[in-house]
Amino acid sequence: MSDFSPTQDDLVAYLRGQLTAAESGAIDARLARDERLRDLLERTREVLRIVTESTEDSTVRRANDYLRRGIEAGASDVHLDLERDGGVVRLRIDGALHEVDRLPIAAARAVLARFKTLFAMPPENTDLPADGRLAFGHGEKRLDLRGSFLPGIHGGRLCARILDQTTALAPWDKLGLFPEEEAALQRLARLPHGMVTVTGPTGSGKTTLLYALVRLLAGEAINCVSVEDPVEFDLPWVAQSSVNPARGVTFAYLLRAVLRQDPDVIMVGEIRDLESLQMLVQCAITGHLALTTLHTYNAVATISRLLDVGLEPFLVSSSLRGIVGMRLVRKVCPECAEEVRAPLAASVAEALGIADRGIPWRRGRGCTACHQSGFRGRTGVYEIVEVSSALADAIAAREPEPTLRELAFTGTLPTMQGHAARLVIDGVTTPDEAARVLGITW
Repeated sequence: MSDFSPTQDDLVAYLRGQLTAAESGAIDARLARDERLRDLLERTREVLRIVTESTEDSTVRRANDYLRRGIEAGASDVHLDLERDGGVVRLRIDGALHEVDRLPIAAARAVLARFKTLFAMPPENTDLPADGRLAFGHGEKRLDLRGSFLPGIHGGRLCARILDQTTALAPWDKLGLFPEEEAALQRLARLPHGMVTVTGPTGSGKTTLLYALVRLLAGEAINCVSVEDPVEFDLPWVAQSSVNPARGVTFAYLLRAVLRQDPDVIMVGEIRDLESLQMLVQCAITGHLALTTLHTYNAVATISRLLDVGLEPFLVSSSLRGIVGMRLVRKVCPECAEEVRAPLAASVAEALGIADRGIPWRRGRGCTACHQSGFRGRTGVYEIVEVSSALADAIAAREPEPTLRELAFTGTLPTMQGHAARLVIDGVTTPDEAARVLGITW
């Protein structure tokens, strides 16, 4: 290769370490005796530095912009998915995903690498899942972001969850409770002992409601302790602990330690195993108020779930004092709302218990304020069960679920269907949205 004359492309590859050992050796030999080539190499090095810095700056700005757009739109999550020929960025707003950008594959990989760097994940690790946290400033807000990377055949995907304390720690008047429901929750929160569970699918607002209950109780005169995975928000007057399974710090392990802390109120973020559940029940029947969440379809199904996992009926009947089933429905956008007088679908009206199918209802036409969805913001749909002596006796006798449901709703508190029906009648949400969230088909 004595006559080898490197081009600028060769020099770029040389500077980036992309040549073979033989090719790099040939350029080294030529550089040793060619001053003009050395000058060209230095100019190429400077151009490459400027281009690299410009590309890196663009990637940083783009990644930060996606996070800021998510925060400004009130999104709960920012998604970046790498596909065969590019990447797609989506925001989850009011429970629904909205596409906001598509990227060429090189740009998508660069943004993914930037996100992984922000969340303190190893950028070079593309084969293993990874998690991380990020404190992100936006205006006067300081938000906590949780990043999760999942490997995939095209490079993987990253989800950044936005935790905004101003929305997650909502005051009582922002939870969407009817007056009789708020009064029932206040009664449950002020019980001296017993277990209260909040139930619903993932993303139904359980943690927000649980935190609202704890904030109602926590104070100088009450010793509140929580066990969470992970701790999502710093709560005043609450001693918060996070599980760490890798080091053997499980829910059950922490609960045993909590009982030595003289607690009045114990909050467990989520029950995941029988041992923890048994310990929490023991806490509830030995003078502590125990608050937790479960994944069940409705409030009464929680009773069946507790029995099915192995708890004795007498333990459930003696410890369980209240159940809150909940969902989140999207609210009609106030900017583009319009009244509709078309009759409700018969199956929806029947399922929601609305006798008059001809009632007027509201929907959103779609506008820029709601991203053309017709919805803006969400509110809770609840059913609250205060365990009466009759219901406790039925639980101990292992009565079937229809009997338990009949005993659970003998007073003025509505079922989730009843709550949703009132939201439709009041124009807060649409019949289709209520049916979607409650799993009603028509």
